[in-house]
Amino acid sequence: MTPEPSGNTQWRFAVDRGGTFTDVIGFDPHDKIHTAKLLSESSDYEDAAIEGIRQMLGTPQDRILPEDRIAWIRFGTTVATNALLERTGASTGLIITSGFRDLLEIGTQERPDLFALAIKKPQLLYGKVREVPERMSAEGVVIHPMNVDVLRSGFAQFKTLGVESVAIVFLHAWKNAEHERIAQELAREFQFSYVAVSHQTLSVIQVVGRGQTTLLDAYLGPVLERYTHRLRRWTGSIPLSFMGSSGGLYSPASFTGKDAVFSGPAGGVLGVAKMAKAEGDGAVIGFDMGGTSTDVCRYDGSLERVLDVKFAGIRFQAPILHINTIAAGGGSVLGFDGYKFTVGPESAGADPGPACYGRGGPATITDANVVLGRILPQYIPAVFGHDRVSQLDVGAAQTCLRDLQETVIRALGRPLTEVELALGYIRVANEAMCRPIKDLSVSRGYDVRNHVLLCFGGAAGQHACGIARILGISKIRIHPLAGLFSAYGIAIAPVQRLAIETISCHADADGLRQAYERVLQLTRALEELMCREHATTSSVMPVCVNKIECDVRSLGRDYSITVPWCDTPQVLVTVFGAKHRQHFGFDPPESILELVNIRVEVSTHDIPCGAESYFDSDRHVQTTSCETTQVWFDATESCDVPVYRREALSPGFSLSGPALIVENHSTILIEPGFNANVEPSGTISLSCHDTEQESLASECDPIFLEVFHHRFMSIAEQMGDTLVRTAHSTNIKERRDFSCAVFDAEGQLVCNAPHIPVHLGAMGETVRHIIGHTTLRPGDVVASNDPYNGGSHLPDITLVATVFRNGSPKFYVACRAHHADIGGTVPGSMPPFSSRLEDEGIVIRSLLLVRDHQFREEDVLSVLRSGAYPARNLPERLSDLRAQVSALRKGGEELSCLCDQFRDEVVTAYMSHIRRYAADLTRETLNVLLGGHAERVCRFSDVMDDGTVLRVQIRIVSDSSRGLQAEVDFSGTSAQVSGNLNAPPAVTRAAVLYVFRTLFQKPIPLNDGCLVPIRIKIPEGSLLAPDANAAVAGGNVETSQRIVDILYGALDIAAASQGTMNNVLFGAPDGTGAQYYETIAGGSGAVHGSHGASAVQVHMTNTRMTDVEVLEQRFPSVRIERFEIRRGSGGVGQWRGGDGVVRSYRFLQPQSLTVLSERRTREPFGLRGGKPGVPGRNRLLRSNGSIENLDSKAHVIVQSGDLLEVSTPGGGGYGCPPV
Repeated sequence: MTPEPSGNTQWRFAVDRGGTFTDVIGFDPHDKIHTAKLLSESSDYEDAAIEGIRQMLGTPQDRILPEDRIAWIRFGTTVATNALLERTGASTGLIITSGFRDLLEIGTQERPDLFALAIKKPQLLYGKVREVPERMSAEGVVIHPMNVDVLRSGFAQFKTLGVESVAIVFLHAWKNAEHERIAQELAREFQFSYVAVSHQTLSVIQVVGRGQTTLLDAYLGPVLERYTHRLRRWTGSIPLSFMGSSGGLYSPASFTGKDAVFSGPAGGVLGVAKMAKAEGDGAVIGFDMGGTSTDVCRYDGSLERVLDVKFAGIRFQAPILHINTIAAGGGSVLGFDGYKFTVGPESAGADPGPACYGRGGPATITDANVVLGRILPQYIPAVFGHDRVSQLDVGAAQTCLRDLQETVIRALGRPLTEVELALGYIRVANEAMCRPIKDLSVSRGYDVRNHVLLCFGGAAGQHACGIARILGISKIRIHPLAGLFSAYGIAIAPVQRLAIETISCHADADGLRQAYERVLQLTRALEELMCREHATTSSVMPVCVNKIECDVRSLGRDYSITVPWCDTPQVLVTVFGAKHRQHFGFDPPESILELVNIRVEVSTHDIPCGAESYFDSDRHVQTTSCETTQVWFDATESCDVPVYRREALSPGFSLSGPALIVENHSTILIEPGFNANVEPSGTISLSCHDTEQESLASECDPIFLEVFHHRFMSIAEQMGDTLVRTAHSTNIKERRDFSCAVFDAEGQLVCNAPHIPVHLGAMGETVRHIIGHTTLRPGDVVASNDPYNGGSHLPDITLVATVFRNGSPKFYVACRAHHADIGGTVPGSMPPFSSRLEDEGIVIRSLLLVRDHQFREEDVLSVLRSGAYPARNLPERLSDLRAQVSALRKGGEELSCLCDQFRDEVVTAYMSHIRRYAADLTRETLNVLLGGHAERVCRFSDVMDDGTVLRVQIRIVSDSSRGLQAEVDFSGTSAQVSGNLNAPPAVTRAAVLYVFRTLFQKPIPLNDGCLVPIRIKIPEGSLLAPDANAAVAGGNVETSQRIVDILYGALDIAAASQGTMNNVLFGAPDGTGAQYYETIAGGSGAVHGSHGASAVQVHMTNTRMTDVEVLEQRFPSVRIERFEIRRGSGGVGQWRGGDGVVRSYRFLQPQSLTVLSERRTREPFGLRGGKPGVPGRNRLLRSNGSIENLDSKAHVIVQSGDLLEVSTPGGGGYGCPPV
């Protein structure tokens, strides 16, 4: 029966262009839904979206789309995404405040890959940069007027060099945009294609994030304009709109780069929200598995947006729907690393695509599903093969998997069937896709088992039951348009405009009143803008729905919480407190609240676009399957599985698995143990009634080796996420200076999440010490910071808890975190001239922190108040310790759940298998280092700034009985010193583990197996094994870096990196108030085949740098006047060393200043004829004009007007410089 006309006389279309397929949904004048799925790239048509619409309308390819038949077209597009990934955006120039030409290149200082020996920083979005003399204060007061002549000269130079697009970024423009407005007007005179200014792009504090967002708009703006122009050739004057990453529709004129990055996935989130409301579900997980990647989201009644985003190596700020993405999809390439199965991150893409596409592609997840009978070619449109009209090629899929099968059998030396192989890869892929789901739920304090799994995307239906079973989710829903669900979400999207603006004021009555005045101004402006744009695309004016929120935090904190707008301070305190408890599990500190940002959202109501039911009332109801087929669920035998056509199933139909439900664009696999029911809406609901423990032998299996790799790493990561969520201090919550780990019953490290390298491998000694000296009961937690029992330095406090199973201790979990202060002679517990351990703070040998689940606060306070120099800010210490306890509880809970699923003995066995795997990889690395010889001995030494010698000998031998072994011997290293450069043995162990981990060619979990073939020999009484009273503050942050350098030097692998962390601390001279601490990036050493990276954190640290604007607002005592790359400081060579940085601090009030650094007199060495890097320099330029060259370790009182200039070292070069 044809539906009654809805009043529409024209077609409406929604398009989602993905990496592999483009989905098109059309609503005809009778509101009947039509669908099409095309390959995104094909030689048969110019644009997949236009082709899909043509096919529905019957329009010839050489004709433009008929304007009289189409009301509107909405696009979700990857055009901007692809341009960003492939770096094919516009030629862009950057205009920025003088002294900060390299600020956006430096970014947060973090290196992208913790264990990459050759550090690869993301390619910049700008090709030219021009500094302009101008400066605003943190309060928005003009300090230096803008030099318009320099600005004009810069624009003229850009035009000469062919710059197409310009980004203008001035410091504190969020507070006072006067200079940016002048620059914008002048840029227009030069007629650049696109001009983006930071205060208009996003008027929020944080110049790096705001600046990158501005660059993103400038870089992608012309790309989007060209794409729109191309579409107009085929669409004429048909109204077009684009799906924005924030969840609303934008006109072509207002659609910018930052809006476009997650354009398609945002449609899926809107579809999830619509479906959850329609089905009456509370909390849901959206699971969108496509051909190239998988996107997951969470919805519990409101759309969640994030402001800080990282994509394609670029960290930027924009209000974007919270979506987690993993490079695992139907096209993910299957691999084998010699020990375990791997899936992705490489993808076969749309062309050649998976092997079954018949175009010579590799084996993929799709091929595994085809071989297992889970995808039936006869039900899939014939668009494959080189001729694009063939069916899926089952034979090609089988051939590729058999080739892979032979490789696995040769490596393992035991039989493995093709079915075992395919099932194994499906399981590995499912485990990988569960991790981002846990990140959105478990890691944020939500029980994932209490969610409904909403599945969509072309490949999700084949994996839904497997994902739900792993996560313990009992209910799954699959929409009738699941194969084109993002396009469906785009079809129902509202027209929307958002504004976020930093206010930064106290949340008292006056602050709220002033902020609300700005809210009203923003609301009116957004309403007017939306009505103007909508008037060009519709004769019906929109009904505006306004949503007002604000970001609030306790004064002095970095982390804010988004809450609904509150009219009074009293209501705000109540709402903020409730949100704080929900997010972090504890009450906020009793302090003044700060209003950080205001958020205004103006949108239309959800757009109805036609039929909400997907059934014809008079159609035939299918009650029996159309055929049966063979599907494999285990390796022993296949099952006869009924096949149903989805379009023939009507409401009320139910079945029990196993079964297949097929449609043109996707297949739903109903596994044994699941029931399916067709809802009145057409949605298929699956429920699980089989929760039996998995049957798995204890012997090592290459499939489950990778499964447990994911599980153990996920547990450690969830511990870290819990710690961040519940911690109070900036050191833990923002700088992420902590590590979390899992241990077996003997205290052997199983998995250490890659947080801070200097912690790696060191916690095991602390755990074993506590096991050997303390009797732990269920619910107990013990704390230690003892440098001579596995600790690093005193601020790093390690907490250890036991995981009991059936009354016996089975596993241990531990967490080490850097506390902002643990006592000592100076705030921050890092005195530059400490000579005894007690100068650096309280020593905690072994403290029972929690007994029988009860936090022993009085006992803890007694210890923190003890000693000659007790700890400061005790409330924060207690709060961070409690946060660490929460992290341990999370680890214990997840380990227990893992045991419940697989049995204790299986989990224990795979802990051993994972360590053995790591040991084997270490031996592989040693074999490469041997280079075919029976023995290799290599030596290296270097000298610290004070003349202390570090010396190492590495001996690698091939032993017939024990296999490959290495001895790392530090004999000849100087004796311990009277200062604080002494490093406890745990620091050396961490450095050795880090170095060898960087040499592995495969990703593995950090565990004690890595060091099984390696013996570390450290002479007692040396700098690296001092006595129990020696000071160690500098050993952890400085000596650790130099140990890494000499290890690479001995192995002849990498020239020296900067060899220091460049620690800078300052605060009020009397010790009161807030103290500031940061470490500064430098140059990394070159390696064969790769230049060193400039301006990055190297080796044993990877903490972030506080944004300049945030620092100056929070610490009015200082102004950063320069932060740029120290060009030419890297050593020359065939491969150049990376450059250091220059960072200048202008003090506006008297301050107590501490600098703890290295390589101020000794150059970072080069290798193989490469030249050394330039050493660092610390200079103090007094306000009276005098200059003081500070030593590498210094403590001085600075006065108002004094300027500290820290120039960090460059890395050494590798190989003889070219002649």
